[in-house]
Amino acid sequence: MSPTISFAAPHPALSHLSITQILELHTRFMNGEKVKDLLVEYHVETSYKQLQPLLPLRVLNDSPCPSCGSPMQQKWQTKSYGMPAPFCKPCGHEQGSHCCCHHCIEQRIRRANKEWAGQRLPYSRLLLKDKILLTALLLTHVGGVASVAGTGDLGAFAPSINGTQSFIGALWGAGAIVMVSAPHWVTDSLRSEWIYAAEEYGWSNNVSADTADDAALSASELLLRLRADLASSLASSDETALVGMIREVAEDYAFSYLDLQMSKQKLDITSESATRKVLRALIEVLSLADICAIGWQAARDCGNAYENKVATSRKHAANMLPGAMTRIAEMRSRKADPWKVERALNRVSRIERVLHDLLFGGHDSFFNWPLNTYYTDVVLPRIQNGRIVTPSKFPYQPPR
Repeated sequence: MSPTISFAAPHPALSHLSITQILELHTRFMNGEKVKDLLVEYHVETSYKQLQPLLPLRVLNDSPCPSCGSPMQQKWQTKSYGMPAPFCKPCGHEQGSHCCCHHCIEQRIRRANKEWAGQRLPYSRLLLKDKILLTALLLTHVGGVASVAGTGDLGAFAPSINGTQSFIGALWGAGAIVMVSAPHWVTDSLRSEWIYAAEEYGWSNNVSADTADDAALSASELLLRLRADLASSLASSDETALVGMIREVAEDYAFSYLDLQMSKQKLDITSESATRKVLRALIEVLSLADICAIGWQAARDCGNAYENKVATSRKHAANMLPGAMTRIAEMRSRKADPWKVERALNRVSRIERVLHDLLFGGHDSFFNWPLNTYYTDVVLPRIQNGRIVTPSKFPYQPPR
């Protein structure tokens, strides 16, 4: 017997046996003798039909738990599963990659954060897009921890799951944020798996005031600084980044809405590249309210094509989507006042709120503006002379 191993108190049924006898009993069992016969021979009276529940836990005195420091413990070897993994009874840690104790989850999160687990990103290195995304993420922070989930009053962080993955991934990769909480079932594949249950993860900003050596600013401090910065420091050089982001977020919302309408028809979007090409063209000349109305009707037409056997399969019906959208857009252009989709304010993503409400004072009015008009009448005046268009200038004001 190794001098580094001791044993916990044995089961009362084995209390009359020495540890040497218990070791002998276990050895004979592992060599093939029947448990029933061994229990009779060693005068063990128990209702158990197996030996394992009776054996005292092995205490590994030279193997402290990495979480709480207590000696690890281990059950005895079995015929079916070999030697079980050591574990810590006080804190629940278990040796192996599958452990879900608090310590192991923290270690996985630390590895997922890579070098940013111990390094801060100076505020001066934030890009304009980073500032907009950070502001949107921190809007609903609680105790410095933010989630991508929506609230009763505010929408989710981004218009879609794909958008969330892209935007959070960009902030995380740049070191502007770090993951700080995760579900108990996480694995070492956090970098790729978090998106499947995105609302269950918590994020904290990782931005320092001046240098990478400084402690991270608190969420409240950073949010105040970001708001002041975005409200006052836009320049002509920001035009490309701003317009590019407006396009990106608008496409993300439109595609997400279209995907939802297709799912209601029990269809998938099978021609994503062609569909996005149509959306990009429409965003320049039509409002999202118009584009969503077009998408709703086009998805319904695809569903009807499948139901009426005009399409030979679901895939065939789904492939009709880009053409249907183009056709419907042309038909609507000939109508004086075609119907439009409306959306509640709590359906507006937090990125859209920051991008349009904070920077341009729009109160979600962009939803009813074509990008070409919005660019000329709203974006350019804001960038060139710092003037925010007053709400009365917008063609649509949502009910309060």
